[in-house]
Amino acid sequence: MGRVDAMCGRVGRLAALGATLAGTAAVAAVPVAVDVGHYLEKPGATSAYGVTEFEYNQTLAAVIAARLERDGVPVRLIGYKGEMADLYARAPQAEAAGGQFFLSVHHDSVRAEYQQTWIVDGKEQRYSEYARGFSLFVSRKNPRLAESLACASAIGAALREAGLTPTPHHAEAAGIGRPWADQTNGVYYYDNLVVLKSSTVPAVLLEAGVIVHPDEALALATPARRALTAEAVAKGLAACGVTAGRRSAKIPGNPLGDVGLRPAPPAQPTAPVAHETDPALLLLRRPQPGPAGHPVAPDVADPGRQHRLDGPVGDELGHAGCPG
Repeated sequence: MGRVDAMCGRVGRLAALGATLAGTAAVAAVPVAVDVGHYLEKPGATSAYGVTEFEYNQTLAAVIAARLERDGVPVRLIGYKGEMADLYARAPQAEAAGGQFFLSVHHDSVRAEYQQTWIVDGKEQRYSEYARGFSLFVSRKNPRLAESLACASAIGAALREAGLTPTPHHAEAAGIGRPWADQTNGVYYYDNLVVLKSSTVPAVLLEAGVIVHPDEALALATPARRALTAEAVAKGLAACGVTAGRRSAKIPGNPLGDVGLRPAPPAQPTAPVAHETDPALLLLRRPQPGPAGHPVAPDVADPGRQHRLDGPVGDELGHAGCPG
């Protein structure tokens, strides 16, 4: 786990902060499980610049966890080190740790026929401008569908309020189009997603954006976009009653109207989750056309930098950087 541990070598600073805030929180919030989509051996999609989806997922999940813990919400990170190959083990692990809501964090791609090739740092990568934007998914096989959909709609509404746009491309895909659950707020039904259908608590999968899109891949790699997404998730979970201990306000576009989270039985006490610092993703400049029919991604502005920045994202995680 060199990429996870190399920067600071110590963990738990953020967990201590979250525990302190939790002790002074004025509202009762159920524990939230934040699942890092994919794992090291099968890291999911690859961005237009060759960065794996797992890296995007891992960093964003940590920022979302930090944002929730600032409000005193107990958080359980699932699959954070990239070792969880068994998808069916994720929801049970989350629930065993006390999680009463399950959020799986992902980044999106498009089908191969919509992709083209270009050269990044001398290597061929694939990109597409076919689709961009966020999406959310719920499963009708989840026993808490109404609450899952209410929270997915609330998160989507918060993302839209923040200026982001849902992508329609999952509904448009020929032959495998996903049915809309809430088109206004970017929510689809995807009944056989393992982490959603195997969960016995409300569960939502978030695709934060499309990393094969050249411009969106760059935006999604920035602290500002991660912070915006995390803020929207926190706002959405409060609106649907997960983190505020109350019923939701009416969610714009939600076909279920005012549907809040049912009170859950008290979870057994568990140890606070330990957060590790992550390498950040470097913002790259927009690629330009190159020879032989292949666009070429130019070098970054600082030629001494690599495509992944080796510095910590301590500021994003809400603590004072790495201990000495």
